[in-house]
Amino acid sequence: MNLLEQINSPLLCNFSVEKIQQLSKKLKKLKKNSIPAQRKLDVSFNAGFTLDYLLEVMPLFFRNRGIESNIFKANYGTINFDVNNLNSNYWSKKCDVHVLLPTHRNLVYIPNFQSNKFQLSKILLKESKPWFNLWKKIKKPIVQLTFDPPTERYLGELDGLRIGGAHHYVRKLNSFLIENAPGHVNFLDSEKIASEVGMNSWHDQRMYYLTKQPFSMDAIPYIANKVSSTISSIVGLSKKVLVVDLDNTIWGGLVGEEGASGIVLGNETPEGEAFVNFQKYLKGLASKGVILCVCSKNDEKIAKTVFKNHSSMVLTLEDIAVFSANFKDKATNIREISKKLNLGLDSFVFIDDSSTECELIKSELPEVWTIHMDGDPSFFSKKIDQANPFNLSHVTKEDRLRSESYKKIAVLNSNLNLKTNIDKFLKNLETKAIIESVRNETVERISQLIAKTNQFKLNQNLFSVSELNKLKKNTLAVRIKDRTQDFGIVSAVVFNFDKKNKSLKINNWVMSCRVFSRRLEFFILDLLITVAKKNKCKNLILDYQKTKKNILFFNFLTNLIGKDINKNNLFKLPIKNLKFNKKNYIAQIKNKK
Repeated sequence: MNLLEQINSPLLCNFSVEKIQQLSKKLKKLKKNSIPAQRKLDVSFNAGFTLDYLLEVMPLFFRNRGIESNIFKANYGTINFDVNNLNSNYWSKKCDVHVLLPTHRNLVYIPNFQSNKFQLSKILLKESKPWFNLWKKIKKPIVQLTFDPPTERYLGELDGLRIGGAHHYVRKLNSFLIENAPGHVNFLDSEKIASEVGMNSWHDQRMYYLTKQPFSMDAIPYIANKVSSTISSIVGLSKKVLVVDLDNTIWGGLVGEEGASGIVLGNETPEGEAFVNFQKYLKGLASKGVILCVCSKNDEKIAKTVFKNHSSMVLTLEDIAVFSANFKDKATNIREISKKLNLGLDSFVFIDDSSTECELIKSELPEVWTIHMDGDPSFFSKKIDQANPFNLSHVTKEDRLRSESYKKIAVLNSNLNLKTNIDKFLKNLETKAIIESVRNETVERISQLIAKTNQFKLNQNLFSVSELNKLKKNTLAVRIKDRTQDFGIVSAVVFNFDKKNKSLKINNWVMSCRVFSRRLEFFILDLLITVAKKNKCKNLILDYQKTKKNILFFNFLTNLIGKDINKNNLFKLPIKNLKFNKKNYIAQIKNKK
């Protein structure tokens, strides 16, 4: 990733502390306005600990959220004084947002072991009164950390459960403050942050004695991310739209290849249950006003069948504001979604399991937050949660109705024609193609690919391993790789020569949906023409059989022939008439095996 991509990464908080500090220094050296900001804010910080390390990285986290910040801080150790003295100089300084970060060490009143409920209520009110007075006078937005769990537990396991326990008191106080806070006060949940960091990292006693910072350096990215995301919400910069891929993102497998009954979804398997729970998480986001959209390389009817008929689907079509399932590149589709919703791309988050698709969006639409959903689906919701793009301080009725509202907007703006610089993207991918022969290491994959592929498929002809071994000289398999990954064998063509008619007849041709929109079909067509010419063939013959699923091959063949195809047929294409202007940017390299 280049510097800009790193600064704008949705998962900045997952970078190491050392990396974050390096980026902060690089950001500081950049010329002003070299990275455009959506908002400029004056932000004040007042804490119960030293702020030096935290404030070193805060400008980076603010810029990550589109905010150019001017930060000033209170003197160390003055938070109790400033909270209790509203005429102090601290409150006279001009700022847009106040960030207040007390800790349990700033508590004044703690009940003893003999306290009862009545005494506890009096102590809670007494502890809260200065905060109530502060909130009443200071009308600017406030971001406030709840009191964190204390280090010591004097009552052991009962400390968080019984009156007189420090943990119990902190929990009661936090609840009392939250329940009585006015709307301009926005809380950060210290207990949640501590659990994410780990209590051993949150409570770093040695760090506190050395620097008066009570937590380890590892906690700083978490705190900085929570502060910046909350302030971005306050100033209206939270993301609004989540664009989701389908295959291997909200269910396992490829629905276009395996059908609705063949995908991995449901409590019968660990992976299937993980996808179910991820869908529950997405539905929860939608219920608080996040606009869910689909952007998938699939046939729309096939994709929607899963939503309509699969018994384990949690999401429904009613949850989706815009359903974009086709074979155009995803950058163009997301632009179209943006236009339909009348929302800027900087309010979008895109998730996909494909590193190539993620690279495309990062390249073409850098303002879109792109999260690569690779690996175990058990952790998909955690990835989004860590990025915290949809922070809402309050959920209103309008928030809950937002998705339905945007569905109506999308219908009104459905006829758009936007373009992506796909040529530039394909060129930058540096795609390499390797021609694979039929051998022990490849034959099963080729047979499987022909059997399982549905969308880019000439016909229903299948070839067993033994049949392919007999057709070695007449089978063309292609493996591709680019700068993001090795895709393996993704396309296969089985053919024979009709010497009488001087033709190369294609008995079947398949291509994996993982490489749609890569123009690989034109690269392979070039290979077939070369093979045909070497064997003195003047024509290509395609044995086409239309199915419910091979819509992509249907479109390819229609464009190639230049007319609509309404029936199954043997299409004879003179090689001299085959002309296509789209450059594929795929380089053929020799197979080392």
